[in-house]
Amino acid sequence: MPALLASEGVELDVVIVNNDTAQDVAGWVVDRGFARVRVVDAGWNSGFCAGNNRGVRESCGEFVFFCNNDLVVSPSYLRELAAFMETRPAVGATAGKLLRYDLATKTKLERFDSAGIALRRNRAAFDRGENLADEGEYDVAEEVFGVSAAGMLARREAILDVAPDGAFFDENLFMYKEDVDVAWRLGMRGWESWYVPAAVAHHARTSQGLAGESYLANARRYLRNERSKPEFVRMHSLKNQWLLLVKHERAGTLARDLPWILQREAIAALSALVLSPPTFARAVAGFARALPRALAERRRLAAGAIVPASAIRDRWAGR
Repeated sequence: MPALLASEGVELDVVIVNNDTAQDVAGWVVDRGFARVRVVDAGWNSGFCAGNNRGVRESCGEFVFFCNNDLVVSPSYLRELAAFMETRPAVGATAGKLLRYDLATKTKLERFDSAGIALRRNRAAFDRGENLADEGEYDVAEEVFGVSAAGMLARREAILDVAPDGAFFDENLFMYKEDVDVAWRLGMRGWESWYVPAAVAHHARTSQGLAGESYLANARRYLRNERSKPEFVRMHSLKNQWLLLVKHERAGTLARDLPWILQREAIAALSALVLSPPTFARAVAGFARALPRALAERRRLAAGAIVPASAIRDRWAGR
């Protein structure tokens, strides 16, 4: 919070949505004298998606910044992103160079957390550069498939365009892969997502991926990585991947990439069964409960799409 409040060159309207009833966040804010901060108590654990949507509704301003509680921004982070977006009206969302942060030692690391989100032909989304040393490879601003919700600055006009019901993040997902869903929805409505490396922040990620590597070629490492994740992370990630396919894939895109998609999903499902059959069962049950809403959202998205699913696939998921 102190790092965010030290942001230079921007006016801030800071809203904290507290999903944890056991924590007195309002008292914590008062004790530290954060006068520019408002606290909204959700009253229950509504999840990452619903919590952030509540924050959007409680906020004002042309741009909305989504800041994880484990993100440490540089003083110029928001200024750089806002300046970039002000000159490019087609940009709906941006994020900067997100590097790793070690919470245990409170150390800023020079390894990448995310340089934007990319998408494989098998529909595995991953953070570009994850775990790589920052050696200048990602020092140029570029359009990407999507950006991480851990440090995303979004244009309110774009938020309202893709979320007429007020749900910028799909609350059906609860948490995890919500930024992948947002990237798809922004793209369908013709909005661009950009990675802007002049803006730098550090993120203490709770779980890590394989940075786009083949699941089949790295099966043992994939299984070991999955085993290191908390159960709720594996459950929501598995469930949400299926929901994303339901919402965004069309017959034509599936026909072109079905072998790759099935291979990826088979490995993910099998690993979940090996590691924890109850976790897999909870993912299936959660998917079944969420499916009717996902199908309704699929129809709504198709009716409002400006850019067809095939064009998004050809540009971002053709490899």
